[in-house]
Amino acid sequence: MKLTLRTATLLGLALSLVACGPSAPAPGTNPGQAGGPPPQGQGSGQGQAPAGQGGGPGGQGGNRRSAVVAVQVETSRVGALAVDNTAAGAVSPDTQSSVAAGASGTVKTLIRKAGDWVEAGTAVLALDDAQLKLSVRLAQATLDTAKLNAGVGASGDSSTNSGSKLNLQLQSAQSALSSAEKNWASAQALKKIDGISGSDYDNAQVQLQTAQANLESAKMGLQSSGLAVETATIQLQQAQLNLANAIIRAPYAGQVSVINVHPGEYVGPSTAVFGLVSRLKVISFSVAPTDAPGLTIGKAVKFTYAGKTLPTKITQTPSAPVNGLVTLTASLPQGMDASFGTVGTISYSVVLATGTIIPLPALQSAENKTFVFTVNNNKAARVEVGILAESGTYAAVSGLAGNLQVILNPPPGLLVGAQVQPVGAQAPPAAGGPGKSQGQDQGQGQGKGNWSGKRPTGDAGTAPVEGTGPAAGAGNGQRRQNGQGGPNAGASPPTPSGGQ
Repeated sequence: MKLTLRTATLLGLALSLVACGPSAPAPGTNPGQAGGPPPQGQGSGQGQAPAGQGGGPGGQGGNRRSAVVAVQVETSRVGALAVDNTAAGAVSPDTQSSVAAGASGTVKTLIRKAGDWVEAGTAVLALDDAQLKLSVRLAQATLDTAKLNAGVGASGDSSTNSGSKLNLQLQSAQSALSSAEKNWASAQALKKIDGISGSDYDNAQVQLQTAQANLESAKMGLQSSGLAVETATIQLQQAQLNLANAIIRAPYAGQVSVINVHPGEYVGPSTAVFGLVSRLKVISFSVAPTDAPGLTIGKAVKFTYAGKTLPTKITQTPSAPVNGLVTLTASLPQGMDASFGTVGTISYSVVLATGTIIPLPALQSAENKTFVFTVNNNKAARVEVGILAESGTYAAVSGLAGNLQVILNPPPGLLVGAQVQPVGAQAPPAAGGPGKSQGQDQGQGQGKGNWSGKRPTGDAGTAPVEGTGPAAGAGNGQRRQNGQGGPNAGASPPTPSGGQ
């Protein structure tokens, strides 16, 4: 009975010592760096942890490095940021026209009907030409009269009728002027010797002025007759053209799309009598004005219809917007046999900007500045950028080089110079590579982080404690811990009970 009480007392004392000894740290307090594999050990007894195999010499004390932050990264690239858009497209004729009558008259005959294919110059409808023929005859008579008055022959040569009335008047005026000039010269000579009276002298001067005026009038009459001939000629040509336009023809090869008039209907030169579309087919579509500058002639696009996607190219230069949209055309894809009005979808790509392309989650802003965090030698660096354009989940920026690891969704409070480890990539070892320490520990423990300096002394156990994360130095000493160790998943090492 006494032996049993003594044994119980000793066991209680041992348990008290264990309870008063160092305890395992609370989860989340181990100063290890995120990402380092846990030290593991199991066994009993007392052992020592020899110096780690890291690149630095063993330190004295329990110093530890700052935490490593795991970050998601993506590599930046220099290039163009493009956006893919679509627009409704329809097969339409390359050229479509409303053909107007070239003359006034009554529709006499419809030579072609809507839907007919015609060649350039084919007669489509005819006007009643009786009045137009009469206009031609009248214009011809007016021209003949004008030529007769001007002394112009049928060939237009005025020398063939030198005895015409206007020519005779001109010749008479020239003769009268010559006589008046001589009479005036004689009067001036007599005036010097007082051989002529004042009234005769004045009459000689008046006769000269009258002869000059008559000559100018004769010249003007002859010129007017020439102008009358020219005017009459133009009128005849117009009448002949109107007669020719009594037959309204197709200006180019194509299909008659519509006939707008009926026999007996009066039309004028501005009346659209029929519609015509060309044989050549194109795809017509409209885009927003912001997209139009990037859709120049020759740019590749795609047309999708009836489950088929075919490549094609832009054939029209963007013009001014109409009703808020810019209309463009693309050539009909090779081998596509679609009728007018076939509807599909045009797919195109527009370059928004050229710069460094990064994901939108990498962009950060503070104090009216936009910046990104990059990874530089396993440390966070900050670079200010300017946003050029955004599309989808990416942005084009300026001020940032290509081929850099940019951090996506940086953790709150991330500081410049903080140790980071890109997710999915092995972080480079720090100062010499990973270190290992061996010792004896009782129970099982795991932790994350790097050890630096002198390891705490004392741990009972025989299982090695081995870490695979980078170590900045080698530890020397003993770890002691009474009792049985539990899991150690915190962020600080066990509190030492003693050390050197």
